Amino acid sequence: MRCLLNNYGEFDEMHPIPPTIWPHFDLICIHKGEALIRLLQERETLLSSGQGILIYPDTPFEGYSKVARTEVSVHHFTVEADRSNFPHILLSLAGKRKGFEIFPSNSVPEINREISDAVGLAYQEFSPLLQDMRVATMVLMLAKLELYSEPGRRKIAKTSNFEDLNDWLKSRLDEPLTLDDMAAQVNLSTSHFRASFKNHFGVAPGNFFLGLKMEEAARMLRETWTPIKEIAVRVGYNEVPHFHRAFKSYHHITPNRYRLKHLPRG
Repeated sequence: MRCLLNNYGEFDEMHPIPPTIWPHFDLICIHKGEALIRLLQERETLLSSGQGILIYPDTPFEGYSKVARTEVSVHHFTVEADRSNFPHILLSLAGKRKGFEIFPSNSVPEINREISDAVGLAYQEFSPLLQDMRVATMVLMLAKLELYSEPGRRKIAKTSNFEDLNDWLKSRLDEPLTLDDMAAQVNLSTSHFRASFKNHFGVAPGNFFLGLKMEEAARMLRETWTPIKEIAVRVGYNEVPHFHRAFKSYHHITPNRYRLKHLPRG
Protein backbone atom coordinates (compact mmCIF):
# COMPACT_ATOMS: atom_id res chain seq x y z
CA MET A 1 0.00 0.00 0.00
CA ARG A 2 1.05 3.57 -0.66
CA CYS A 3 -0.74 6.39 1.16
CA LEU A 4 -1.27 9.49 -0.98
CA LEU A 5 -3.65 11.67 1.03
CA ASN A 6 -5.29 11.70 4.47
CA ASN A 7 -7.15 14.89 5.28
CA TYR A 8 -10.33 16.48 6.57
CA GLY A 9 -12.38 18.70 4.30
CA GLU A 10 -15.81 20.03 3.53
CA PHE A 11 -17.95 21.04 0.59
CA ASP A 12 -21.24 22.85 0.24
CA GLU A 13 -24.01 23.50 -2.27
CA MET A 14 -21.93 26.17 -4.01
CA HIS A 15 -18.73 24.08 -4.17
CA PRO A 16 -19.53 20.58 -5.46
CA ILE A 17 -17.15 17.73 -6.24
CA PRO A 18 -16.42 18.19 -9.97
CA PRO A 19 -16.41 15.24 -12.41
CA THR A 20 -13.36 13.24 -11.38
CA ILE A 21 -11.56 10.01 -12.27
CA TRP A 22 -8.70 9.02 -9.96
CA PRO A 23 -6.07 6.36 -10.80
CA HIS A 24 -6.10 5.34 -7.11
CA PHE A 25 -8.59 4.34 -4.40
CA ASP A 26 -10.58 7.17 -2.81
CA LEU A 27 -12.19 6.57 0.58
CA ILE A 28 -14.65 9.31 1.57
CA CYS A 29 -16.15 9.28 5.07
CA ILE A 30 -19.09 11.54 5.90
CA HIS A 31 -18.74 13.03 9.41
CA LYS A 32 -21.48 15.64 9.30
CA GLY A 33 -24.11 16.52 6.73
CA GLU A 34 -25.36 14.73 3.64
CA ALA A 35 -23.90 14.29 0.16
CA LEU A 36 -25.16 12.95 -3.15
CA ILE A 37 -22.47 11.08 -5.12
CA ARG A 38 -22.97 10.14 -8.77
CA LEU A 39 -20.79 7.23 -9.92
CA LEU A 40 -20.04 5.77 -13.35
CA GLN A 41 -22.22 8.51 -14.94
CA GLU A 42 -25.30 6.57 -13.84
CA ARG A 43 -25.61 5.57 -10.20
CA GLU A 44 -26.62 8.23 -7.65
CA THR A 45 -25.98 7.42 -4.00
CA LEU A 46 -27.08 9.53 -1.03
CA LEU A 47 -24.62 9.37 1.87
CA SER A 48 -25.38 10.70 5.32
CA SER A 49 -23.37 11.25 8.49
CA GLY A 50 -21.59 8.09 9.59
CA GLN A 51 -21.46 6.47 6.16
CA GLY A 52 -18.45 5.89 3.94
CA ILE A 53 -17.79 5.12 0.30
CA LEU A 54 -14.70 3.48 -1.18
CA ILE A 55 -14.34 4.41 -4.85
CA TYR A 56 -12.13 2.10 -6.91
CA PRO A 57 -9.50 3.42 -9.37
CA ASP A 58 -10.69 4.61 -12.80
CA THR A 59 -14.26 5.16 -11.57
CA PRO A 60 -15.92 8.39 -12.81
CA PHE A 61 -17.70 10.25 -10.01
CA GLU A 62 -18.95 13.66 -8.96
CA GLY A 63 -21.09 14.97 -6.13
CA TYR A 64 -22.50 17.82 -4.12
CA SER A 65 -23.71 18.59 -0.62
CA LYS A 66 -27.42 18.16 0.06
CA VAL A 67 -27.21 20.53 3.03
CA ALA A 68 -25.49 23.86 3.71
CA ARG A 69 -22.20 22.12 4.57
CA THR A 70 -20.97 18.54 4.58
CA GLU A 71 -17.85 17.62 6.57
CA VAL A 72 -15.79 14.68 5.33
CA SER A 73 -12.44 12.98 5.57
CA VAL A 74 -10.70 11.88 2.38
CA HIS A 75 -8.11 9.12 2.02
CA HIS A 76 -6.28 8.31 -1.23
CA PHE A 77 -4.14 5.19 -1.54
CA THR A 78 -2.86 2.61 -4.00
CA VAL A 79 -2.64 -1.18 -3.66
CA GLU A 80 -0.08 -3.10 -5.68
CA ALA A 81 -1.46 -6.24 -7.32
CA ASP A 82 1.72 -8.34 -7.35
CA ARG A 83 2.33 -8.86 -3.63
CA SER A 84 1.52 -12.18 -1.93
CA ASN A 85 2.18 -11.16 1.69
CA PHE A 86 -0.49 -8.47 2.01
CA PRO A 87 -3.07 -8.43 4.80
CA HIS A 88 -6.36 -9.99 3.69
CA ILE A 89 -8.11 -6.63 3.33
CA LEU A 90 -5.50 -5.38 0.83
CA LEU A 91 -5.53 -8.63 -1.13
CA SER A 92 -9.29 -8.22 -1.51
CA LEU A 93 -8.75 -4.79 -3.11
CA ALA A 94 -5.71 -5.52 -5.28
CA GLY A 95 -6.47 -5.12 -8.97
CA LYS A 96 -9.99 -3.73 -8.56
CA ARG A 97 -11.15 -1.14 -11.09
CA LYS A 98 -14.32 0.78 -11.94
CA GLY A 99 -16.52 0.09 -8.95
CA PHE A 100 -17.25 1.16 -5.41
CA GLU A 101 -18.34 -0.01 -1.96
CA ILE A 102 -20.79 1.81 0.31
CA PHE A 103 -20.42 1.29 4.03
CA PRO A 104 -23.48 1.70 6.30
CA SER A 105 -23.92 4.32 8.97
CA ASN A 106 -22.59 2.14 11.78
CA SER A 107 -19.11 1.96 10.18
CA VAL A 108 -17.47 5.38 10.21
CA PRO A 109 -17.89 6.14 13.95
CA GLU A 110 -15.88 2.99 14.66
CA ILE A 111 -12.85 4.29 12.73
CA ASN A 112 -12.80 7.92 13.88
CA ARG A 113 -9.64 7.29 15.91
CA GLU A 114 -7.83 5.78 12.91
CA ILE A 115 -8.97 8.67 10.71
CA SER A 116 -7.60 11.20 13.21
CA ASP A 117 -4.31 9.29 13.50
CA ALA A 118 -3.95 8.98 9.69
CA VAL A 119 -4.52 12.71 9.16
CA GLY A 120 -2.06 13.56 11.95
CA LEU A 121 0.64 11.29 10.51
CA ALA A 122 0.15 12.78 7.03
CA TYR A 123 1.18 16.21 8.31
CA GLN A 124 4.40 15.04 9.96
CA GLU A 125 7.78 15.14 8.25
CA PHE A 126 8.27 12.05 6.12
CA SER A 127 10.29 9.14 7.44
CA PRO A 128 10.18 5.39 6.69
CA LEU A 129 8.89 4.68 10.19
CA LEU A 130 6.08 7.24 9.94
CA GLN A 131 5.17 5.86 6.50
CA ASP A 132 4.88 2.37 8.00
CA MET A 133 2.66 3.76 10.76
CA ARG A 134 0.50 5.56 8.20
CA VAL A 135 0.06 2.38 6.14
CA ALA A 136 -0.73 0.35 9.27
CA THR A 137 -3.36 2.92 10.28
CA MET A 138 -5.01 2.75 6.84
CA VAL A 139 -5.02 -1.07 6.90
CA LEU A 140 -6.71 -0.99 10.33
CA MET A 141 -9.20 1.60 9.08
CA LEU A 142 -10.18 -0.53 6.05
CA ALA A 143 -10.35 -3.70 8.13
CA LYS A 144 -12.68 -2.02 10.64
CA LEU A 145 -14.91 -0.74 7.84
CA GLU A 146 -15.36 -4.31 6.65
CA LEU A 147 -15.68 -5.73 10.18
CA TYR A 148 -18.36 -3.27 11.31
CA SER A 149 -20.39 -3.49 8.13
CA GLU A 150 -23.31 -5.76 8.98
CA PRO A 151 -23.90 -8.66 6.56
CA GLY A 152 -26.38 -7.66 3.88
CA ARG A 153 -25.93 -3.92 4.46
CA ARG A 154 -22.59 -3.37 2.74
CA LYS A 155 -23.20 -2.64 -0.93
CA ILE A 156 -20.55 -3.60 -3.46
CA ALA A 157 -20.74 -2.72 -7.14
CA LYS A 158 -18.39 -4.47 -9.54
CA THR A 159 -18.39 -6.09 -12.95
CA SER A 160 -16.59 -9.32 -12.05
CA ASN A 161 -19.91 -10.98 -11.20
CA PHE A 162 -21.18 -10.84 -14.78
CA GLU A 163 -19.81 -14.27 -15.67
CA ASP A 164 -21.70 -15.73 -12.70
CA LEU A 165 -24.75 -13.82 -13.91
CA ASN A 166 -24.44 -15.55 -17.28
CA ASP A 167 -24.73 -18.97 -15.59
CA TRP A 168 -27.59 -17.71 -13.41
CA LEU A 169 -29.53 -16.56 -16.49
CA LYS A 170 -28.97 -19.89 -18.26
CA SER A 171 -30.55 -21.68 -15.29
CA ARG A 172 -33.67 -19.48 -15.48
CA LEU A 173 -34.60 -19.44 -19.16
CA ASP A 174 -38.18 -20.33 -18.31
CA GLU A 175 -38.64 -17.36 -15.97
CA PRO A 176 -39.91 -13.87 -16.95
CA LEU A 177 -36.88 -12.09 -15.52
CA THR A 178 -36.90 -8.31 -15.54
CA LEU A 179 -34.02 -5.85 -15.74
CA ASP A 180 -34.51 -5.18 -12.03
CA ASP A 181 -34.15 -8.92 -11.29
CA MET A 182 -30.84 -9.07 -13.15
CA ALA A 183 -29.50 -5.89 -11.56
CA ALA A 184 -30.36 -7.15 -8.08
CA GLN A 185 -28.43 -10.37 -8.76
CA VAL A 186 -25.18 -8.38 -9.08
CA ASN A 187 -26.15 -5.74 -6.51
CA LEU A 188 -26.32 -2.79 -8.91
CA SER A 189 -28.88 -0.12 -9.61
CA THR A 190 -30.90 -0.78 -12.75
CA SER A 191 -29.41 2.15 -14.68
CA HIS A 192 -25.84 1.28 -13.68
CA PHE A 193 -26.46 -2.39 -14.46
CA ARG A 194 -27.79 -1.61 -17.94
CA ALA A 195 -24.71 0.41 -18.88
CA SER A 196 -22.20 -1.97 -17.26
CA PHE A 197 -23.82 -5.06 -18.79
CA LYS A 198 -23.68 -3.64 -22.31
CA ASN A 199 -20.06 -2.63 -21.78
CA HIS A 200 -19.22 -6.18 -20.62
CA PHE A 201 -21.21 -8.26 -23.14
CA GLY A 202 -21.64 -5.82 -26.02
CA VAL A 203 -25.46 -6.11 -26.09
CA ALA A 204 -28.37 -4.95 -23.94
CA PRO A 205 -29.44 -7.32 -21.11
CA GLY A 206 -32.84 -8.07 -22.66
CA ASN A 207 -31.35 -8.99 -26.03
CA PHE A 208 -28.69 -11.11 -24.34
CA PHE A 209 -31.31 -13.05 -22.35
CA LEU A 210 -33.40 -13.52 -25.49
CA GLY A 211 -30.32 -14.87 -27.26
CA LEU A 212 -29.75 -17.42 -24.51
CA LYS A 213 -33.36 -18.57 -24.85
CA MET A 214 -33.23 -18.85 -28.63
CA GLU A 215 -29.88 -20.68 -28.65
CA GLU A 216 -31.17 -23.22 -26.12
CA ALA A 217 -34.35 -23.69 -28.15
CA ALA A 218 -32.25 -24.27 -31.29
CA ARG A 219 -30.08 -26.80 -29.46
CA MET A 220 -33.12 -28.77 -28.33
CA LEU A 221 -34.56 -28.72 -31.85
CA ARG A 222 -31.28 -30.03 -33.26
CA GLU A 223 -30.50 -32.66 -30.66
CA THR A 224 -33.85 -33.94 -29.33
CA TRP A 225 -37.38 -34.86 -30.35
CA THR A 226 -38.84 -32.76 -27.52
CA PRO A 227 -42.21 -31.37 -28.70
CA ILE A 228 -42.04 -27.75 -29.77
CA LYS A 229 -44.71 -26.82 -27.24
CA GLU A 230 -42.52 -28.15 -24.43
CA ILE A 231 -39.45 -26.40 -25.81
CA ALA A 232 -41.41 -23.15 -25.85
CA VAL A 233 -42.32 -23.54 -22.16
CA ARG A 234 -38.72 -24.37 -21.22
CA VAL A 235 -37.52 -21.09 -22.66
CA GLY A 236 -40.27 -19.00 -21.12
CA TYR A 237 -43.09 -19.02 -23.70
CA ASN A 238 -46.45 -20.36 -22.60
CA GLU A 239 -47.99 -19.54 -25.97
CA VAL A 240 -46.51 -21.45 -28.94
CA PRO A 241 -47.35 -18.69 -31.48
CA HIS A 242 -45.31 -16.22 -29.42
CA PHE A 243 -42.40 -18.65 -29.38
CA HIS A 244 -42.67 -19.17 -33.15
CA ARG A 245 -42.51 -15.42 -33.79
CA ALA A 246 -39.54 -14.92 -31.46
CA PHE A 247 -37.64 -17.89 -32.89
CA LYS A 248 -38.22 -16.86 -36.50
CA SER A 249 -37.24 -13.28 -35.78
CA TYR A 250 -34.00 -14.44 -34.18
CA HIS A 251 -33.01 -17.37 -36.47
CA HIS A 252 -34.84 -16.26 -39.65
CA ILE A 253 -36.50 -19.67 -39.92
CA THR A 254 -39.46 -21.34 -38.22
CA PRO A 255 -38.84 -23.91 -35.45
CA ASN A 256 -40.33 -26.70 -37.59
CA ARG A 257 -38.10 -25.97 -40.57
CA TYR A 258 -35.07 -25.54 -38.31
CA ARG A 259 -35.66 -29.02 -36.88
CA LEU A 260 -36.13 -30.59 -40.29
CA LYS A 261 -32.94 -28.94 -41.49
CA HIS A 262 -30.70 -29.84 -38.56
CA LEU A 263 -32.01 -32.92 -36.73
CA PRO A 264 -30.01 -36.05 -37.59
CA ARG A 265 -32.05 -38.87 -39.11
CA GLY A 266 -31.78 -42.56 -38.61
